[in-house]
Amino acid sequence: MIKGCLKIIAAAAFITLFCTNASAQFSLTGDDPAALRWRQMETENFRLIFPAGEDSLARVYGAELESARLRNARSSGFLVGQSYRAKMPVVLHSRHVLPNASVTWAPKRMDIFTVNDPYAPTAMPWVRNLAIHEGRHAAQMQFGAAGGLKPFHWFFGEMAAGAFAGVFPGPAFLEGDAVVAETALSRSGRGRQADFLGYLMPAFDCGDWRDFYKWSYGSNRHYTPDHYRVGYLTIAGARVFFDDPLFTQEYFSRVVSKGWILNLQKTVREASGMSFKESFRAIEENFRNIWSEEAARRGPFMPSRQVTRTPWRHTEYAGAVATDGSGIFSLKSGIAAPKSLVRIDPAGNEKRIRSFASYASDLSLDSEGQRIFWSESVPGLRWSLGGASRIRYVNLSKPGRVHDLTKSGRYFNPAPSRDGKVIAATEYPHSGGSRIVLLDAADGSARKAFIAPDSLQFTESAWIGERLFAAGLSGNGMGVYEIVGRMADGKAALIRLLDPQPVTLSHPRSVPEEETLLAFLCDRTGVTELYSLDVENSKLRQLTSTRYGISSPVFSADTLYYSSLAASDRPEDYKQGRMMYATAVSDLPITEVRYENIHKYPVADALTAQETALGDSIAVAAEVKFSQPERYSKIRLPHIHSWAPVYFNYDNVESISGDDYYKTASLGATALFQNLLGTGYGMVGYGAHEDPYEDGKWRHSGHIKYCYTGLLPIFEISADFNDRAAMDIQKIQVTKERMYRLYNKGTLTDKPYFEGGLKVYIPFNFSSGGINRGLIPQVKYKFTNDRYNDQILFQHIVKKDGKDVTETYSTIGENNISPLQTLDASIRGYVMRQKAPSQVFPSLGFGAELGFHFRPGHMKAYNPTAYLYTYGYLPGFTARQGLRLTASMEVWYGPYEEGGIMEGALTAIPRGFVDTNLKSIINSCSESRWRVTADYAIPFADVDWSFLSPVAYVKNFELTPFFDWSYQTFSWNHELHYNPGAVMGENLFSVGADLTVRLGNFFWLPYDTQIGIRYARNFWHYIDRFPIANLNKDYIGWIFSINL
Repeated sequence: MIKGCLKIIAAAAFITLFCTNASAQFSLTGDDPAALRWRQMETENFRLIFPAGEDSLARVYGAELESARLRNARSSGFLVGQSYRAKMPVVLHSRHVLPNASVTWAPKRMDIFTVNDPYAPTAMPWVRNLAIHEGRHAAQMQFGAAGGLKPFHWFFGEMAAGAFAGVFPGPAFLEGDAVVAETALSRSGRGRQADFLGYLMPAFDCGDWRDFYKWSYGSNRHYTPDHYRVGYLTIAGARVFFDDPLFTQEYFSRVVSKGWILNLQKTVREASGMSFKESFRAIEENFRNIWSEEAARRGPFMPSRQVTRTPWRHTEYAGAVATDGSGIFSLKSGIAAPKSLVRIDPAGNEKRIRSFASYASDLSLDSEGQRIFWSESVPGLRWSLGGASRIRYVNLSKPGRVHDLTKSGRYFNPAPSRDGKVIAATEYPHSGGSRIVLLDAADGSARKAFIAPDSLQFTESAWIGERLFAAGLSGNGMGVYEIVGRMADGKAALIRLLDPQPVTLSHPRSVPEEETLLAFLCDRTGVTELYSLDVENSKLRQLTSTRYGISSPVFSADTLYYSSLAASDRPEDYKQGRMMYATAVSDLPITEVRYENIHKYPVADALTAQETALGDSIAVAAEVKFSQPERYSKIRLPHIHSWAPVYFNYDNVESISGDDYYKTASLGATALFQNLLGTGYGMVGYGAHEDPYEDGKWRHSGHIKYCYTGLLPIFEISADFNDRAAMDIQKIQVTKERMYRLYNKGTLTDKPYFEGGLKVYIPFNFSSGGINRGLIPQVKYKFTNDRYNDQILFQHIVKKDGKDVTETYSTIGENNISPLQTLDASIRGYVMRQKAPSQVFPSLGFGAELGFHFRPGHMKAYNPTAYLYTYGYLPGFTARQGLRLTASMEVWYGPYEEGGIMEGALTAIPRGFVDTNLKSIINSCSESRWRVTADYAIPFADVDWSFLSPVAYVKNFELTPFFDWSYQTFSWNHELHYNPGAVMGENLFSVGADLTVRLGNFFWLPYDTQIGIRYARNFWHYIDRFPIANLNKDYIGWIFSINL
């Protein structure tokens, strides 16, 4: 009973404290290149850690973070650092090619990936956007060590706040509030970006009134934007429509002082006077009313016809280019299909060309060279925070084969010149700033570079004849510039054609058959439309007028093709996704407009007005002072960030049902540590538990785990001391009359048990073009001070004086006594397509692992084995279904000794044979083993049930029929009396199915969860000749898993 309770406590502790966080508990951001050297300096409230030579970049971030700190406190109720003594660490990762940032608790830090957003920038500098958004997260997280929650910080350290972030606000609230902050504290932000809430416009027009939980946790049937949208919708709506500027502050005040459950619901109800469900519906309807009024003012709308066929599930087409004679090439992705390059003819017929990267630019056509170019972020071969943004292309004659124009550097958004000899691309150097670089279209070498002036960021470029133009982003927003030369310091000489405004501006392209017109997309009206700018006289014309905006426009002959969520007169088509439409050029409602006449966002403007009113009570930030930069050593004393007054090994939860419960949780203490670069982490622990072999005796054990990822190989080290007494182990055959028993007998010694492990591996990553590829060589070594004697004892039990007496009468083998060790070496490789959101398995892929298993010092008693494990994925009958196949074999090699154990490295038992001693029997006398499995995943019943929320949100059900077959060959020996039934070989089968329900959350955990049941029918021929326990024809068991 005590053990069972400990297992439950351990599971609950793990899930709560180790698996919930503002982003992800004990989040490992990745590995920066090992060659980097690091520096640090401090402001009053932040500790900046950055690569050597990038002091200026660190100063820019430090100044922006300090500026945003006070402004973020106005409505959040917290200042960054007010609940903690130490300054907030900020780590600048400048080598990563994906723009992002995160605030993580355990350990407390802010990770910023400094490369500018190349494909979807907001109309404010990236550094300012991150300073406000991530600064808001840092302010939010102060609640975890405030008020009534502070004692938890004393007992559990920083991981308590990380756990509370998942238990209370959750991702939607945290991200939504941060988007509110970036919108309210600037003239831009995602709340003033048309595409941010663009999907909700036609959804609300069509009465798609999903509740908060459905928008939060998503669906496999109905497309759902990410939780940033519903978070913004809820918090901005509560603040504006219910006139509650301090909504976020009131929420956190309730959490730390008043309640433990339903805090969001209660705060909304207090603000609105209505139930949470009614309040959220009112917010949705208010947004719909605003958008309907705005649409009425924008009309009338141009006609359109849908080009692409109606899909089965939500699908999007983006980044199109039109070619002469080959149709339109576009990037297609969807809820049931990963991104791919497709070709569409004028009739809407479509052909898939190849897989495509998930993070890449739009396509650009070199009509002269008959090539299609794009930029694509490719991960580093070893360093996940390294990598490059390559310029890649396909030839129209063979579009299925991808070529690299560049293999290194950080080039984005290629723009081929008219003659196809030069490619203009935007470059974002590691140290900050931006450049337009002219690349030779033949070999990718850099011919010339134009550095953006201070305070300006180049985003995209375009050619008109020999003239080069660029979209630029500054503190005032986005504008259009012509690059007319290069000054002595390398900076671009510019002519400003459109003054910057707080609107998004993207996709600059020349207009066919026009020598002075530059076309681009802009959301100055509240939706994204196509414009043309006459570069000679700066006249700006709006070319399109739609209800829901457009993307990816391309002219072909006398027609404009583009993508849109729905035709203006058919809002119900939004359920199809972003389809491709066409409008005749003669039907375009061309209107001359003024660029500075921009749309007003009522909700966003109201949020800004609220923050301005609150600002009177907040002191103005003083001038930011920086300490002198100094060296930051990657080799440091462990940074202990969390602890617990119990011993807890979070890596052992998967074995929590085992008898060795003390390996997972027991009385004691645990400390967890991780360096701020995320390259070294681990734990130390002390445990006190009952001795597993001696009743009434208690053991005091020590434990340590450490992983270091900062070198080419990754090193994982572990050690456990005194969980039990060390053993001397020997194989014994005992005979009593005509009964025989062969087993390993362990004799306890007076020495404490010690177990140590070392794993070294290199995760090479060759992924690109929408195909995941990798190669992982690995070596594992385990040492214990249990000693094994290779010699086999033969004993018989005889009667003497009426009592059973054991006598040894013979031996086999050498009297070799030495510690037990294991050594494993393997190499695994894989190649597979990326998986779509609603797919269970990738639609196509293959992987294989070749390995060897040894027992050094006992090569005769434990026969060395070699194994091959393969697995693959094939498409199913529908896009979401899939087939997973595995096949493995394992054989002993080298001289075989009678009585030797073939200790398998792979599972050779079908999954229905549970709680049996088959593994020990197979290890004792199996010479070789094979196993084949097949799983066919069938998602069904996309119910999207929210009636149990917030306890649980039911997405769908899943049925997975499976088939397992294994075959073992056996040796047998009359003298040792193993395999007494003389079984030469055996086929084992399990046939059954898993039936699970997929949840969007489970209790407080905002993670996908599976709960279900497994049934298996087992078949065998001769295996029951062995003394097998719990051998049953039928197996029924529970399934529970959380996707962390």
